[in-house]
Formats: sequence, structure tokens, C-alpha cells
Amino acid sequence: MIIIDPGHGGHDPGAVGPRGLKEKDVVLAISLRLAELLASLNAPVKLTRDKDQSLTLDERTTLANSLGANLLVSIHCNSFTAPTARGVEIWHSYKGEFGDRHYGEAKRIAGILQQQLVQETGLLDRGIKTRTVEQKSSPLYGLDYYAVIRKANCPAMIVEIGFISNPTEETLLASREFRDKAAGSLGDGLIKALGLKPKEQPVQLPPGLKETTIAFEELELKGFIVDGRSYVEVRKLAEAMGAKVHWDPVKNRVEITK
Repeated sequence: MIIIDPGHGGHDPGAVGPRGLKEKDVVLAISLRLAELLASLNAPVKLTRDKDQSLTLDERTTLANSLGANLLVSIHCNSFTAPTARGVEIWHSYKGEFGDRHYGEAKRIAGILQQQLVQETGLLDRGIKTRTVEQKSSPLYGLDYYAVIRKANCPAMIVEIGFISNPTEETLLASREFRDKAAGSLGDGLIKALGLKPKEQPVQLPPGLKETTIAFEELELKGFIVDGRSYVEVRKLAEAMGAKVHWDPVKNRVEITK
């Protein structure tokens, strides 16, 4: 079970950009799109909120833990006093209320997601990070600083997608095209990190089509013939040839890269 947590919401707008863009609205749009993409892969996914509502940090992690989540991804936008601050970064599990057993997997997944975000959005790579409570008198000393990460009984991370306080990145975050791109990059990262694959459906050929087999080295792919031409699933053939395939549902376009 993958839990997608759109940060803030309701009476808590999160950070607000110089032109008035609210973090809670940006991250909800990205999270909804990401959940939609994961659902299209038949991945078990749940949102902590799917509308503009207030949730406490405890409510978010309680939901994740009660569902036996395998991963918690909390989506946010960054903010800083200097308007020049920019880029993407991910804070991930180190040591929480359930110990440090989720650290390794959280670091692995965060690294893949960060790489995919940077590659597909073109934003500055600020890296993956951990943060712990440093006040020695605190009962939380040495534990993860962020409650959503600390309280989750699974690998957990906070994904900071750009700086809403940066006028240039605020403009990007206000764009539906960029939001879809951010969601798609996270989706691609989760596909890589978790080995997600679309559930194969049996192909129902219309009358008159003839099945055929396309052989590539030791691989045999099932296809069909139309007007004397052979057709086969793009993803399977491209990946067999060492290429990467990305489906962009917004543009209705298959993108193949080496």
C-alpha cells in the first residue's frame, strides 16, 4: 500500500508564494495526478486527503499505519526567506518511533525519486537528506525531526517540489503542465523503485485480425497483422532493446529514450 500525503490543507495553506499561490493547492493537484497514475498501474494507493481539508500530522500517519502502508510519500513545496532559493529535495526516514529499520529502504527509494524529479522537471538537485531532533533535553532527541516521517511505521519521505517562494518556480508550480510533469516524474520513480508494472489484460482481437509472433533474440512477443503489417506492444519491444518508455497521458504520447 502506497500512501500519498498532500501536505497542509483546509485552514493551513502551507507556504504562500509572492503572487499568492498556496502550497496546499499545488500539492493536492500533484498528489491527485500521482495517485491516478499509480492506480492505472493497479498499484494499491491511498490519499490522506483528496480535497481541501484540514488534517493533523497524527491523522496522516495513523491512516498510513492502520492500512499497513509499505511507503508514505508526503508532497510539499519548499519556501525560504531568500527568493533565490530553488530546486528539489527529499527528506527521508532515519530513526523514528519504530526504530531505524526503515532507513535503508527509505534512502534507496528517495534517491530514485530525487533522480527522476531532477531529470524530468529540470529543477536544481538539492539532494536527499535526513534531519533529527538535536535538542538533548527533548524526549525526541536523536529521532526524525519531521513528525510524518518519525511516526510512520514504513519508509517515509517528504518530497519538496521546488520553492514556492521563488517567483520563477512559483510560476512553474502554478502551471498544470508542470504539475503533471512533477507527478509523472514521481510516478516513474516509483515504477523503478518498486518494480510496478501494468496488469496485463488479455488482448481481444477484432474479427479479421491475425495473431503473429515477433521474435527478438530469445524473446518472443505476441502481436497481430493488419493490412500485411505486423504490430506489437511498444513498451515490451522497446525495453527488450534497452530503451526506456514513458507514457504521457496528458499529451497522449509514448516517449522512447535510450
